[in-house]
Amino acid sequence: MPKATIDQFEGGAALCEWFGGIPSFHDATLTELELRQNAPGRMVLETFRMTSETDVAGYFILEKHVSVTLTLFGLQSVELAEIMEAAIVFSLDFEKGDEGITLLLEASYGAHGTIIVQDVTVAFEPAIA
Repeated sequence: MPKATIDQFEGGAALCEWFGGIPSFHDATLTELELRQNAPGRMVLETFRMTSETDVAGYFILEKHVSVTLTLFGLQSVELAEIMEAAIVFSLDFEKGDEGITLLLEASYGAHGTIIVQDVTVAFEPAIA
């Protein structure tokens, strides 16, 4: 299936413009996951951009903290395992195909698998520091 990026979905370009690029969602926290038949579902991820700079303790400095809401329309298929509260994302990828849009969720901890929907929209809210 052809790969897609978040900026190809409604609202995604605005997120990428604010974020300064396409978010990888690596180490993001999956805070909400609602999957519904015959109604929109949603996936909420708390993410950030990691810089190459470090603080005095040697940790990478994180910036652009943001809550990203993916609204999921037309649920087609779900294959998820290890659903846990506050799952930590390793990667979130998108593919477009004949079945619809596939969200490929890999986790460092918690939920991983695939969700296939007909459409995705993106909304975001920067964290208040």
